[in-house]
Amino acid sequence: MTELTPPAPHEPANIAADERPMDWARRALEAAGVKPAAPSDLPALSQLLEQAVTLSQPTTADPIRTVHHLACTGGTLISRCIAAMPNIRLLSETDPLSTISKHPFAPSDLVGLVRHGSRSPEQGELADLFFAGFEKLREQSQATGHHLVLREHNHSLFHTDNSIARRPGLLDLLSEHLSPLVNNGAPNARILSLVTVRHPIESYQSVVLNKWHRQFKPSALEEYARRYHAFLDRHNALPMLRYESFVAAPTTTMKSVCDILELPFNPDFQNLFQDIRLSGDSGRSGNVIAARPARALTPAQRQEMAESPAYNALCERLDYPTRIEVEQP
Repeated sequence: MTELTPPAPHEPANIAADERPMDWARRALEAAGVKPAAPSDLPALSQLLEQAVTLSQPTTADPIRTVHHLACTGGTLISRCIAAMPNIRLLSETDPLSTISKHPFAPSDLVGLVRHGSRSPEQGELADLFFAGFEKLREQSQATGHHLVLREHNHSLFHTDNSIARRPGLLDLLSEHLSPLVNNGAPNARILSLVTVRHPIESYQSVVLNKWHRQFKPSALEEYARRYHAFLDRHNALPMLRYESFVAAPTTTMKSVCDILELPFNPDFQNLFQDIRLSGDSGRSGNVIAARPARALTPAQRQEMAESPAYNALCERLDYPTRIEVEQP
């Protein structure tokens, strides 16, 4: 049992010198507005004391946490492992202003219903609607002791259409939404974020395999890399995690992720993430965290790599070898 430390004297739950721990715990719960059950229904003493300590401590505002990556970069696996940490509520593939919609039938999605309604909405209306629900969810998560994590769907912003979308991304919208709180010094206006990346040629191969390269024009490695640069430019101030580092040392890397995002860490996450399902799981299946053999390069891909300035600059920027150097005899 964890050693119990009574609250400071100014707290309502200050334990009296002659007070039994059980009586103090019941009084702490009552001070927090929780009516204890009948004595016969009380939980074990250790559970009651733990709940009393939690409720008697001052509540601190939980930061907003965001995770960012492009498609086919291992982001879903990393996000599943984040979701396997204690008391995490992770929302997958978030983008309030995304124009990607597989079907207009969305009976429980208010933003989707407005987007496909009889009158076209403005971007500001969609953002306001999203954050109205978001703040309610944030409030509920805080009340129940859950940590909210938003995984952004960056693919819809950077790798669709004939040009990169000229609209705000999730972090832009969050910053605008929180700006009044930031100006007033509110403690609940913090944003903690993380970017994850993978070797560009391997993610590009997976994009081609899924035929998603047809979603941007021209559908070539040079254009893919140019847009990858734009993604990095948008998030250049954020800490970055390489997928290859994660699969090489999952436990150490996830501990660092939890430190960055200020999340509780569970070293047993590799036995838990297997049961977590998230949207966007487009990669190779499997519940073992390990490096996979690289896919063979086609002659056309080798030529693209050799002739793409943006790709070679991207590898240098992310400190990756171009792979063509490694594979040539």
